[in-house]
Amino acid sequence: LEDSYYQRNNQTLEEAMLTNPLDIQQRYLGALIYTSLGGPYWLNEYQFMSTEEHVCDWNQVVNDKSSSRSTIFGIACSGEADDDDDSSTHSSILQQRRQIDYIHLPNNNLMGQLPDELFSRIPALTHLSLEYNSIRGTIPYSSSDSIITNNNNNTINWLQQLEYLNLQYNSQLTGSIPAWLFTNNDLPQLKLLWLDDCTGLTGSLPDDSAAASNNNNNKMTSLSLQNLPGLYGTIPSSLLRGMTKLRGFYLSNTDVSGTLPNLDNNGGGMTSLEHLVVTENPGLTGTIPSCYFTNSMPRLERLDLYSNSLDGSLPKLHGESLLPSWRENLKYLYLDDNFLEGDLELFFSFSSSWSGDDSTNNNNGTSTDITAEEDADAAVVVMKEMALQDNFFTGLGHDDDALGAYQHLETLSMYNNPLLKGTLPTQLGLLSNSLEVLDISRTSVQGQIPSELGSLTALRILDLNTNELTGTIPSTFGHLTKLQQLSVANNN
Repeated sequence: LEDSYYQRNNQTLEEAMLTNPLDIQQRYLGALIYTSLGGPYWLNEYQFMSTEEHVCDWNQVVNDKSSSRSTIFGIACSGEADDDDDSSTHSSILQQRRQIDYIHLPNNNLMGQLPDELFSRIPALTHLSLEYNSIRGTIPYSSSDSIITNNNNNTINWLQQLEYLNLQYNSQLTGSIPAWLFTNNDLPQLKLLWLDDCTGLTGSLPDDSAAASNNNNNKMTSLSLQNLPGLYGTIPSSLLRGMTKLRGFYLSNTDVSGTLPNLDNNGGGMTSLEHLVVTENPGLTGTIPSCYFTNSMPRLERLDLYSNSLDGSLPKLHGESLLPSWRENLKYLYLDDNFLEGDLELFFSFSSSWSGDDSTNNNNGTSTDITAEEDADAAVVVMKEMALQDNFFTGLGHDDDALGAYQHLETLSMYNNPLLKGTLPTQLGLLSNSLEVLDISRTSVQGQIPSELGSLTALRILDLNTNELTGTIPSTFGHLTKLQQLSVANNN
């Protein structure tokens, strides 16, 4: 391969090694990826092993017409080459500039083991995505100890530039989850780490002491560890709090245990966090930390704690600490399939509460009246979906101001709460413009179905089966022109 390629460029391999050794190394690494990961069986070879193309052109650009975006599949390099400039000066610049920094080979039937050189001999690498393949073996070892000296006596710490690492859906990967993936010393630029569905990996997250001693990755924006049954231990609070730019944390279907981490961060909180998804971890117990319901996470849009073993009541909080995060940002709340308890009246009240008085101070220290319109706008909650089913809550909310504030709520699911008693709140009728799905089935609610539910003109699904309801179906249900499913079976 090398002889053929360089002969086409009027060079012998020996001459190329003298004039441009980096180019030789780049071609070797590209060939190694191909041969180690079953290249002849790939769905698309993306010009790998071409004797006509430079290794930096072993790729294919795919255009997505729907989004007007282009994606490079294969290998790409940093720097640019000028084909018209054959000077020795240009050759020297090219040697320094054209280095592999991008490897993108998803869903391409890659098989075999990851070569060690992939993690230890590509110092310019910023993007490595090999998801949806059949790669086997272990993740090669690399750490801050893996340092060499180049020809200019400058040390090179491998993977110091890596920003994006996606190995998800490689179920044949085995061995331990390397601790160095989570430390700032080894991957100081890493922003995204996805290991979902690498079901053969085992190990635990670095504990608090290890995380503190290794300086957490403070550039991480997305950490996804889903469907990893071999992941055990606890969720170290300091590991996450050290990731000050983290926007998404996903931990699902693992064997982790203990309690949810306290993310208050000494009052500072996780100010960038938008998605907190910790689901299907039966070993997680205890109560939900109060900081999850306050401005410690002011940008939180999705809080998903589905199917753990959490218990206790929802935090009883009041005042300005609740605002504005709940009202202005949280759109998706999933607390279903746990062991949570308590009365939901207070929950609905505090999550929509308006902390101001009838007036507020302006910059001059004098009072300025708040109009009714401004007060109403301030109290509106942006939440779209709320799942509270499969728990042990005991009471419903009947506060006009509280329930009426959920003007964007589309789905409210509270089924299979056997201890849920009382009557259906007439205030649900205040959600006339938004509510599409209302499921309060398999509870112990009683009394008549409120006629006010006939105001829910956007409603598509209404499930009230297996309760202790009495009376008749209100005539106002004739206004529910979008209703597709109505279930009131097994009542009185």
